[in-house]
Amino acid sequence: EFIRAQTVIDATGDADVAYRVGCPMLIGLEEEGHRGWMSPGAMSFVLEDVDAKAFGDYCRAGDYRFRELIGDLREKNAWPFDDNIFIAFELPNPKQYYVKVSPTTHEQGFDGTDPDVLTLGMTKGRAAVKTLFDVLREHFPGFANARLTQTAPVIGVRNTRRIIGEYQVTVDDVLAGKIFDDTVALTGYHWDMATPKAEQRLLHKVEIALPYAAIPYSCLIPQKIDNLLAPGRAISAEWDVLGPFRIMPAAFAMGQGAGTAAAMAAHSSDAMRDVDITVLRERLRAQGAIVDAPEA
Repeated sequence: EFIRAQTVIDATGDADVAYRVGCPMLIGLEEEGHRGWMSPGAMSFVLEDVDAKAFGDYCRAGDYRFRELIGDLREKNAWPFDDNIFIAFELPNPKQYYVKVSPTTHEQGFDGTDPDVLTLGMTKGRAAVKTLFDVLREHFPGFANARLTQTAPVIGVRNTRRIIGEYQVTVDDVLAGKIFDDTVALTGYHWDMATPKAEQRLLHKVEIALPYAAIPYSCLIPQKIDNLLAPGRAISAEWDVLGPFRIMPAAFAMGQGAGTAAAMAAHSSDAMRDVDITVLRERLRAQGAIVDAPEA
């Protein structure tokens, strides 16, 4: 049975719905002439029985990204990865750590919309997890007795397609700390985009004007389509802007804004772009969403 939806939210992250209905979009770093260039993927995993004190003491001693240790291992041909840093996050259980590794995916041409590439990434990713796990147990403080207890069910994809929307958020917007009249979410993350060759962009250490960036409703609205929204990492923004915008907390907030707007549009039979922004923001505030800049 075919059921025609009155409103649609494309929360695929890859703009799959928007792509199939012909919405204008950018693929990878297309605005700089590199169509299809996408950031490296990553395979996440969880380790238990990590010695949190030994790990923390080493980090606090100064080499908190393990650059020195990795440099020494590389000279001994004991570090087989392109990454020059190692990051592990402590989970609520202090002996449990979240770790990720980029296996493949520094290869130019990684396409997170291609199932064959994703399968290759998964295969190589699981092998890379085992390799990194062995290196950690042998060389990294705190990991000698660690146990591998979880690996991610899919490889993590940072960016693929982006819609060209009613508004495109620019690097200059974020740098200036621009607050939009139609803000539906805030994000507190930083620049974090890498090219397919694993190089951090020059913006990586550039400070923004505010400790947060505003996400406007208009960047969720694809051009040419009346009843579709695309929240998450497929939004209308310059490639570097995806650094602070693509992360999960920001996606949650955008999804709440999109869901509320879609319900309003379905009830009123308005096009998505014609939703009353004042009412939308009021409803989001009533739900506990953060849509206003914090008071100084």
